[in-house]
Amino acid sequence: MIQFLLLFLVFKSANSSECDDVDSTCCSYLDKKGKPRWAQQGQLYFDGCNSCTCINRTLKLCTLQWCPDTCSLMNWEGVFGHVTPSRRRLQVLKEGSGCKRKCRCVRPGRNGHSALIPLL
Repeated sequence: MIQFLLLFLVFKSANSSECDDVDSTCCSYLDKKGKPRWAQQGQLYFDGCNSCTCINRTLKLCTLQWCPDTCSLMNWEGVFGHVTPSRRRLQVLKEGSGCKRKCRCVRPGRNGHSALIPLL
């Protein structure tokens, strides 16, 4: 599989004692279970789909892979990542509207892609 490098904007979440300073160089991301995590500047990490390097608080350098067996999402704190299908309730910001909702990531269907399903 060919991998491309791409710069992504990263939104900071203030739940870590190491990364709660406004001038922090930490990058925030979601792990494969949807939990917020932080990487220090220069640190390598896995965002659930891609291998990434934290450049600074607002930028990360990641391989760009197609991961149909994961769900891409942004949580209520604005942290982006890829999660694996499970029964976990995820806090998701709805694309376009920014509305908060709770969802589940379900296994790939006939189209071969995992999907976020809203919970009632």
